[in-house]
Amino acid sequence: MTILYTESYPSDILTMNPHVSIIYVESYTQKGGGRQMSYLRNHIRGLPLTLRENFLTGGYLTQSTESRDVIQIEKEIKDIVVRLQSFNIVCFPITPFEKEFENLKNYSPKVEKVITTYMDKIKNDYL
Repeated sequence: MTILYTESYPSDILTMNPHVSIIYVESYTQKGGGRQMSYLRNHIRGLPLTLRENFLTGGYLTQSTESRDVIQIEKEIKDIVVRLQSFNIVCFPITPFEKEFENLKNYSPKVEKVITTYMDKIKNDYL
């Protein structure tokens, strides 16, 4: 279907439209991140994209875990594509992802490149 770009996480959109899913920043540990992350993590239409090791101050993905992270991210990207192919609107909150992409460039450039490649392909195919 299509991608809807928003500034932040519009969790109220999940109750207004049953055909909307939201991509959210996830940690590899799948814990923490505050109330919004917990809500989206437990919602059937929340789509994780693992961009952090954990939500602590220095909890970035690093080069030492790149192979593990790429496998996880590829699985999550496939889930996002399946939602798009099943005629759902997928919401992509720009501000949280921009911050995490900057961290990935510094701490795990290979993962950042993989995600950017996949996201560019998704943008070209579904926008």
